[in-house]
Amino acid sequence: MMLEVPVVVTDACGIADYLEDGKDAVVVKADSSDELKEEILKLIDNADLRNSVAKAGFKTAQKQFTVNKMVERYCDLIGSKNV
Repeated sequence: MMLEVPVVVTDACGIADYLEDGKDAVVVKADSSDELKEEILKLIDNADLRNSVAKAGFKTAQKQFTVNKMVERYCDLIGSKNV
């Protein structure tokens, strides 16, 4: 995502809850190779979709998945105030 490449994740992926299907990523059902194939082909065939998902994904990654943000979340998880 940080490289402005559209990503496809499963709904079982840890970051899926932070993503919006069709906007900043493509989220497919876990264990569904048919859906995975279909969504990858959509991205290959549709440059507008591919580019919009890539650009929105980059923005989401900048907001949600920086090192500082991840450390902050881990600290919240363990109850530490030291970042």
